[in-house]
Amino acid sequence: RSGCLPCLAGCSATGWGRGRGAEEAKGDLRQFLELSSLGHLLEPMSRHGIVALSDLTCASVEVLRGDPQVHLSQEEAQILTESAVAAFRKNVQRETSKLLAHIDEKHHLIFLSHCKSEAGSAAALM
Repeated sequence: RSGCLPCLAGCSATGWGRGRGAEEAKGDLRQFLELSSLGHLLEPMSRHGIVALSDLTCASVEVLRGDPQVHLSQEEAQILTESAVAAFRKNVQRETSKLLAHIDEKHHLIFLSHCKSEAGSAAALM
């Protein structure tokens, strides 16, 4: 855990920026940041290869804090810890389970997807 900032104690210093470059932020990261009132960090995170919630690690937040164009308060850095991300994911999973548990004859779910020329994922094939 060497190199972690004190506000990020307890996170694992794993790799960051899994090679996605300037690709648009994925929905999980966007939702996490917007719910935390940190949507203004989307563009700087994208510049540093943080485009999905799984990219948000101790090491990636350290790189973000080292960017002179980014002013990250102690409170904002605390929101970006891996434990906060894990709590967010657990909450999403709990809410999804509650939604799916209450499906009956009166409630329905529908899956909508858009198609793009380079789509090849299972969701696009549905």
